[in-house]
Order: sequence, then structure tokens, then C-alpha cells
Amino acid sequence: MRQMPLPVSRLEWGIRQIARRPNWQREHWFISQSEFSRPDRQKVHLWSLGGCWVDIDLKSPDHDSKTREYWCSAALFYCESLGIPQPTIIVWSGRGLHVKWAFDAPLPAAALPRWNAVQRRLHDKMQSVGLPSDPQAIDASRILRIAGTFNAGVPVQVLHVGRAHNFEVFCEYVLPYTRQQVQQFRESGRLWEEARKTWAAWDENRRAAAQFLRRATDFSPLQYAAREAAEKLHYDRLQALRRIAQARGGIQPGKRNEWCWIVANSAAWGLGDPQNLYREVVTLMREIAPSYTAAEARSSASSVYARLKEGRDKLYRLKTSTIIERLEISDDEARQHGLLTAGSLGHGTKNPGALGLEKIQGLSFEEYEREVRRRFALGGQYSASIRNEAELTEARSRAAQMAAKAKAQASEDRRASARLMRAQGLSLRAIAAELGVSHEIVRKWCE
Repeated sequence: MRQMPLPVSRLEWGIRQIARRPNWQREHWFISQSEFSRPDRQKVHLWSLGGCWVDIDLKSPDHDSKTREYWCSAALFYCESLGIPQPTIIVWSGRGLHVKWAFDAPLPAAALPRWNAVQRRLHDKMQSVGLPSDPQAIDASRILRIAGTFNAGVPVQVLHVGRAHNFEVFCEYVLPYTRQQVQQFRESGRLWEEARKTWAAWDENRRAAAQFLRRATDFSPLQYAAREAAEKLHYDRLQALRRIAQARGGIQPGKRNEWCWIVANSAAWGLGDPQNLYREVVTLMREIAPSYTAAEARSSASSVYARLKEGRDKLYRLKTSTIIERLEISDDEARQHGLLTAGSLGHGTKNPGALGLEKIQGLSFEEYEREVRRRFALGGQYSASIRNEAELTEARSRAAQMAAKAKAQASEDRRASARLMRAQGLSLRAIAAELGVSHEIVRKWCE
């Protein structure tokens, strides 16, 4: 497989080029479901999330319209019966369904732990009614087939189009717990230990169920909330450690092994799965200790990797004070870069759950949405207080820089495309029509 990164502004142009290839109908084409700040599609460089999805792998040998209509209707029926909002889009992948819920605004990368919780809940719900959702297809770096292309000669087609959803309304409706339950785990050692035990039993039940080709999906809100709380804590720690290392100008020899081991443990909790952990850790260490080799990173992270393969409940549980001591982080560094407040802040979007209001029960999704929007209005002032305004300002600055860089790159890509089409014999006017610019600009690009 080959990967071609494109700025978002060039995606439409890139997709249009597929049909220009002579053998495109015999090729397999996929697209990332999330946006990344670097061209490597790794979660450590996640930039934004645009929606949730499940991949229903039916392994269907039939591809006629009756089969497609049946499974599309089944997916819509089960969503309604499970209390899941109607999907924004359903795509026939050639052998199954891609069921997607798009957001009305992109989520920042800081929302990844809560987004993961929604993904797991959607997956478990589908499994509970016998729809074979692929557990490997719900991570943020997933690629899915592009509608309009082919899968072994079978067209990849859009079967259903609905409306986009507000993420906070969506997850408050789908998740079986409130944000307050997540926060309780961060504030109470007793609850955290209780959650750890029930979560360990939950993982064991899932592994046992998989041996009988079924999934145990009737888990308590306590278990779901415990996992989100743990992922949020370690994801925030990972980002704080990256900021500290960057502020120091990188990690010098003598402490790199210790940093790598702790960073790997936080990445395993906050990002990871066994298939991608080594790659993510190597990328992280190149960022904070450029002279550290990939082999050294894999060696330092090997014990974390071994534990992650057994299940996340086997990973190391380090206190913040332990991390500060082992990495020789000063109090000022820990406070300035958010290590002391890891797991306790929001992700910068509106947060109706922060008001401490009870979770609404027994309403249709439309009624529920209206009620949550009313709570948004009540909580607008409070929701701003849970944001880290300094980080938001920095993020906006980075976004502006990335947009300028993307614009410059897009211009350069268009110049290269113009030269390539000219070399293929296209006229200047044909190139101008294809790229949406004037004939004069194309002439200058091709000089």
C-alpha cells in the first residue's frame, strides 16, 4: 500500500484524480477518517476528529440491490431500537457497511479519550444485536473505503444520508454515564480502586466471550466511566510530558530510557493498541529526544508492550508524584505545562455535563437534543471556566500557522499538477478549467 498525504483543502481534487488512473477500478482506495498535523496518520499527531463510525464486516457474498437495501434498513432499525441517533451516512463497502455519524463541527485532539468512549459504546451496541462490528476499525487512525471506488469489482456506494450531530449532545445521549461519574474517579481513591477491579473483570469477560464468537456487552456505567477517566488522565499526562520536553529543548542522554518508559506507559493508556504502540513511541521519542534510535525506543518500551498485549488492566499505574520524581520535573514545570491538572480539564468544547445536572432519561433523541441545548444556554458561562484558555490560544495560533502552511503547500501542489498535466499534453485552457484558475496563472506556472 502507498500513502499520499494531502491538506484538507486538496482532498476534493485528490479524489477526482482517482478516476484518471487507467486501472483505478481494479485498485483499492481508502481515506483517513480524521485529520492529522503531520503526514504520518499517527495518533500522536492527531489534529481533529470529524465523526464516529463502525465497520460492520458482514463478509457478504451477495452485492445486489436487495441485499444492500436489507442491511441498510437493518442498521437503521437497530440504531433506533438501541437508542442511537440516526447515522449521517451509511456506505456499502462491497462486503459490509460503514455506518458513520458526522459532527457539525470538528473536535480538537484533546477530545480523543471521550471520543474513544463513544466509539467503544457504538461498537458494543452493534455487537449486542448481532451486527459484526470490527473491533480493529474504531481507532482514530482508521482508513475506510472511498464511496465511488471498487472493492474487488464491487462498487462502494452511499446507501443513506442523514444529518450531522453535535458531539456533546450525541455522546451525552449514547454514553450510559455522566461526566460527574468520570470526575469522581479522579477525586476518590476508593472509587478508582473499585473501578480498576471491575474493569479488570470486564476485560477478562470480553476475552472469554470472544472465544465463543460472541461479545459481552452488558457492562455497567461504572466500568465505562472508569475507562474514560483512565484514558483522559494518561492522555493529558502524555501531552504535558511532551510540552515539558519541548520546553527543555529535548531530553539529554542519561534520562532518555526513563522518559521513554514513562511516555510509553502513558501512550499505551491514552492512545494505544498493541499493533501501533511501538510506532507511536518511536515517533514520540524522535520528537523529544531526536538522537534516540528506534531500536532503543522499542527496547525501553518492551515491558510496557508486553503488558499491553495482556490487557490494559495489566499496565503500570504511576502516581503523578512518582513521575515528577523519576523524571526530575520541577514544581514550576509540572504546574506550567499541566501535569498537575492532568485528567481534570475539559477538551475545549461545550460541556453541559459540567453543570452537575442529572442525566436525562426516557426522552426521544429530538426531545433530548432540545433539552441539552437548553442546558448549553445555561452553562455557557460556566463551560468557559473549564477550558485551558492559554492552551486554546496556543492551539489557535498553531492552527493559523498550519493553515498558512497548508495554503502555501496547496499552491505548490497545484503548480506541480499544472506542470504534470502540461507534460501529458493538456492545453493551458484545459488545465485552467481543471484547477479552477485563470489561463494566465497556468501559463506562469508552466513557464
